Amino acid sequence: MISICIPAYKHVALTHECAQSVLRQDTDLELVVLDDFYLLDQTAENIRQIEALRELLHADRRVKCVSNEKLLPIQDNWNKAVSLCSGSHVKLMGADDNMLPGSVAKMQAMVQAQPAVAFHGHLANLIDAQGKLIRQQKRYGDRFTNRPLTGTEALQGKLRQQVRFKEPACNFFLKCAWEKVGGYDTRFRFVFDVDFNSKLMASSSSMLWNETLVELRRHQNSDGAQLPASLALMDLAGLVEAITQRLGTACTSQDRAAAAGWVQYRLLELLAQRVRSRPLDIAKLLSSNLGLFAKNPASWYWMLKLLAGRALYHDVQQA
Repeated sequence: MISICIPAYKHVALTHECAQSVLRQDTDLELVVLDDFYLLDQTAENIRQIEALRELLHADRRVKCVSNEKLLPIQDNWNKAVSLCSGSHVKLMGADDNMLPGSVAKMQAMVQAQPAVAFHGHLANLIDAQGKLIRQQKRYGDRFTNRPLTGTEALQGKLRQQVRFKEPACNFFLKCAWEKVGGYDTRFRFVFDVDFNSKLMASSSSMLWNETLVELRRHQNSDGAQLPASLALMDLAGLVEAITQRLGTACTSQDRAAAAGWVQYRLLELLAQRVRSRPLDIAKLLSSNLGLFAKNPASWYWMLKLLAGRALYHDVQQA
């Protein structure tokens, strides 16, 4: 059985929508909802939305609904949500994302086709705050599909931004593999989910599927959008170093250049995001990070590839 877990911190109405999209799946599954709704202002509207959500959840035998008694660090919260799952495979959904119809049945088929694979990745549609389609993620090339990837192949593909083991809603994994690597840890705040992915990829086989199973919501009220730019950049720099260390002797000079180019691209992306919203951050970001562009001249090639992918395809992985 496949377990879908939703750690819900706020956005009650979107959590309701996400849970509905899971419960509409016409197949056997388990839905685990772990919420922190006690932290919300107990306005009449919030109470009404929480009651409506709980009515939906308690009416379905496939649901396990748990409320936290205290606020946990996000990594501990996600680990608790996964620990409550009883299925052999787990998908962690953002409370503001949705599953598309028939997705769990397709996931079950993936598991049956590749029973030895511990970590599966797939595609998503990006939607805005109102649920309107922004774009569809591009398909993977033949080089990364139709076969399990080794740890080295997956990690190198991630450093070079050729594979999309990223958002939790775009992955699912064996619960025993989550246990083996120790789950999500607190080393990173911004990219702890990608760090978890890389630990799984390094220790087991992975599989990429050209199947679109979920909708990822992009909006300014998301938790990630509230984090300071300096933290995002510092976390990413630490992450790429961790991935190169996991590659060990398989890490090439191209891998290191690609890692540096990824960080450089991220700096430019953060600057572009703040031109209108937070212009005062730009000078501070530039002055403290200009040295990134001088460390590894070969990284410019990879940075420009990512910029080209974004400009031409709205997707850095289509460079």
